[in-house]
Amino acid sequence: MKKITLLALSLCFLSSCTVYTEKQSEALSQNAYATNDSLNKARVDLAYYYSDQTTRLVKIPKKRINIQPVYQGTTVKE
Repeated sequence: MKKITLLALSLCFLSSCTVYTEKQSEALSQNAYATNDSLNKARVDLAYYYSDQTTRLVKIPKKRINIQPVYQGTTVKE
């Protein structure tokens, strides 16, 4: 009886993780494509919004890509 209960509980936990991952993956895909479409249509204002939302969905990488500013005299928030 204990084995059946343990199996049922483990299946419940495993299925809930899958649903969360699918929702996160869908949101990440939507934001990535919205950012790309916004940049392609020269809507930098929307691209900034969607890229900001995307960074909230994923964890910080171990090695970030270093992006140099176009203008040396400006300060940009990181």
